Amino acid sequence: MSTSFEKARLERLLERYGRYAEPAPDGLALYDAWMEGEEEACPGISRHIREHALRTLDSQDPQLLRSAIQALACTGESGDEALLEVLKPRASKAIVAEIEAGIEHLRFRLQSLEALLDEVADRKSFLRFARALAKDRERAQKLEAEDPENYRYDGALGWRHADIATFLHTGLVVLEGGDERGPPSWAEVAWFLYRGKVYQ
Repeated sequence: MSTSFEKARLERLLERYGRYAEPAPDGLALYDAWMEGEEEACPGISRHIREHALRTLDSQDPQLLRSAIQALACTGESGDEALLEVLKPRASKAIVAEIEAGIEHLRFRLQSLEALLDEVADRKSFLRFARALAKDRERAQKLEAEDPENYRYDGALGWRHADIATFLHTGLVVLEGGDERGPPSWAEVAWFLYRGKVYQ
């Protein structure tokens, strides 16, 4: 990824996606999916796109700036939130909204599944956890497909139950032991899902 051709390709990727970038939060989900496709086609490209996005944060082109913000939100590392915060004072209202959504997305990506589980208290935090759990299962499925022999008895990334019936039966223990006087809390539903992943 060091040749000028490859650097130009990274620039074109950001520019191309900038033409089609949807505003956050929907745009971030689409950008994530796009990045996953690029990473499968060219492993390691996410790191290079992050570096190019960092260099593009001073762009005066709103579409390219939005693309750079979304790229950083989907590939960024710890500490990159501060680089986005710096942009807010001179940004338009639409770009500020994009930055705020990007920072939230970046923080979400960098949190562990267990940390997200511990934070579940309402619908929004539950949905954040459920999205992360789904992504975790997708990553595990890829690892299992690449090396099925290694994951014959237990799944990748701590997934003990790949089939839905066992997953649900295991998770039910959380709800069956709960308070029957009212609906389960968001935290109980999150624990139901997490237990389906990790417990025997």
